[in-house]
Amino acid sequence: MDTNARYKVNSFITGKGMKNLTNNVKYNDYTNARHWSLYKHGGCYIFLERFVDVPPEHEIIPALSEYWAKSYLSSMVGDYSNILTLRQMAYTHFQGGSYFASGRDDTIVAFIARLWLQGEYILVRAPGPRPLFISDEQAEEQQAIKQQIKQKSTFSLLIVDDISDEPIKEIEFEIKMPDGAKQKAKTDSSGRIDLSFAGSGYAEVTSIVIDATMSDTLCYVRTGALSSQLNPENDHEAFEGKIVARLLEHRVKSGDTLDTIAKLYKLSRDELTNFNWDTTDPDKIDEYLMVKVGCLKQGANKRICFDSSDDPGIIYIPRPINLRGLSLNKLHILRVNKRVERSEFIFSA
Repeated sequence: MDTNARYKVNSFITGKGMKNLTNNVKYNDYTNARHWSLYKHGGCYIFLERFVDVPPEHEIIPALSEYWAKSYLSSMVGDYSNILTLRQMAYTHFQGGSYFASGRDDTIVAFIARLWLQGEYILVRAPGPRPLFISDEQAEEQQAIKQQIKQKSTFSLLIVDDISDEPIKEIEFEIKMPDGAKQKAKTDSSGRIDLSFAGSGYAEVTSIVIDATMSDTLCYVRTGALSSQLNPENDHEAFEGKIVARLLEHRVKSGDTLDTIAKLYKLSRDELTNFNWDTTDPDKIDEYLMVKVGCLKQGANKRICFDSSDDPGIIYIPRPINLRGLSLNKLHILRVNKRVERSEFIFSA
């Protein structure tokens, strides 16, 4: 057995590191990553944090559903060391908390299963020799899992408020599946899109920004885990919106017009003014240019015109988000928020 092949497991009871060896696998110690080993039917299973690359030759075990994930982990907790490992995961995830030292086993299992389903952790099976003997029941279970993984793939997307972690419904996206087929879908009441199909590969997600206005647009922040898990008393009221986009800021300059700005970003004038001020009326647009953009000058046609000295001098441009190479059988979390309002221009007396 290669003693360089190692998995570090944090002992919940002693706080000391223990080394468990598997053959033909070299697993480097991560500076900012943790992993936890479980044992079942003679095999070694490892929970990896979501940002850790899966080592070569490791088999990913996807969480097919919350019920399935809880059942799968429950079958492991008969081994005392496994439940200690799951408690350590929960303890580490919340950066402490005595509850996870004494909570019921089924509560700990349900909590870890939920994190696994949400994509916070990835479960993999380490390579190496399988046990010389397994029961017929164990063999059937392993075969059933392999068939489920082979026959069913799922793409899952969750849209959440970046401050409160509340899900956001009715956001439409175009999903490109691994076979090239495209499908439009909206988030449901729980903020999710779940699409099932046969096959494997990667998906691509593009937001739909047709007829967007600033008032119904949410700004894409990043992808990632739920950030307020350590702040459960967060009382922020969830954002509402219909569209997710990236916002570009165009700084106006002398000689710019609404037509030239729109053309630069391949928009129509009406699309540009509708997005920024929800109107195409020239008189209302002039008002917004003075109040919101800080324009002070008039052109020969008595209409407000842009100047390099305008302050703040910003016109917003909506752009769809496009995320590629998204893994299947994993929950992808997109975090959004509202654009921070700039102070309106105040005219001096």
